[in-house]
Amino acid sequence: MDVYGYSLIDGQASVAAIWIGNDDGDNSDLDSIAVGWEVFPGQYGDSLTHFYTEWADPSTGDWWIHYGFNGPPKPVGFYPANLFDSLNKKATVIAFGGAVNVATSRATTLPPMGSGSFPPGRAATLSGISLVEGDGRITPINVETTTIVTKSGCYSTTPISGGMFSYGGPGGCSAAQV
Repeated sequence: MDVYGYSLIDGQASVAAIWIGNDDGDNSDLDSIAVGWEVFPGQYGDSLTHFYTEWADPSTGDWWIHYGFNGPPKPVGFYPANLFDSLNKKATVIAFGGAVNVATSRATTLPPMGSGSFPPGRAATLSGISLVEGDGRITPINVETTTIVTKSGCYSTTPISGGMFSYGGPGGCSAAQV
């Protein structure tokens, strides 16, 4: 996952993350976890990139976080199964990519996402996207996925191919039009 820092203002946030969830079918009880990087001056007091995790609301039901590059993944920690009602059994939704946010009236434009460039070219990439089964088998993700881009004039993405995709954009759109 490429990570970039920006000079954002209080109220703006730019995130690259992986979200995993289990929806009970009526959205009344969505169990979810997220892990990734964010630039969020309102949270951290600076425009540096920060690692973050969050959650809402033979297998233990625990969700482990691993990291690694050019080698075996190393465990960072886990979300215990007792945090969840349904995600401790299985995930029904997996999403990855970028997101931006404006949270105050001082932030009138949307911030950059990814590298700040549209794909392809110098856009941010998320690569090595794989599913690790309970028995340790690793399968690269190369399936048809749903792409969601809510502000196509500010951001874009490519389809997943070879376990990777590119995403991002310069931002600059009016926050009032979101």
